[in-house]
Amino acid sequence: VKKYLNLKEYEKALKLIDECFVYPHNLGEGKLQGAQENDFNYYKGCIMQAMGRDAEAQRLFVKASRGDSLPVAAMYYNDQKPDKIFYQGLAFLKMGDEENARSRFNRLIDFGEKHLFDRFKMDYFAVSLPDLQIWEDDMNKKNRVHCNYLMGLGHLGLGNMEKAKSYFDIASHLDNNHQGVQIHSNMINK
Repeated sequence: VKKYLNLKEYEKALKLIDECFVYPHNLGEGKLQGAQENDFNYYKGCIMQAMGRDAEAQRLFVKASRGDSLPVAAMYYNDQKPDKIFYQGLAFLKMGDEENARSRFNRLIDFGEKHLFDRFKMDYFAVSLPDLQIWEDDMNKKNRVHCNYLMGLGHLGLGNMEKAKSYFDIASHLDNNHQGVQIHSNMINK
């Protein structure tokens, strides 16, 4: 989607983003209840805006700005992912509401700073851990990755590119397979 958006091939980008909203039947399960699609709505809004369809773009930016704006530890599969809050902030920027945008980005930074050195205590009755390797994973390391990722997202949103890169680099060093870090690190040089 981003590739086609950058190439100004808006119809191709629109076709791909529309596919993001549909969960294929063959997956055997649908969307989680309350799943946020801030990123999809944001990018679809960007496509509409680029196509000159400003009213549709604004409606999508409003949708992208909604949802829970308080970060969580994101240790369980149904926890809201922090990038959803990041895209809320980007949507607020598109709507000209810098105060709410900065609020979202600063919440990500504040949460990361506050919880960076938390010690994880396993809830053995939890049924929603995302990995089956609960006995092998270092949950404290995962927490450090998560907090550095949050701080990177927050600084990226605020335009502090060097700080964002620094936090993404730390998170990547701890977990070089973190998709969110890989995706959002690419936004630094654009």
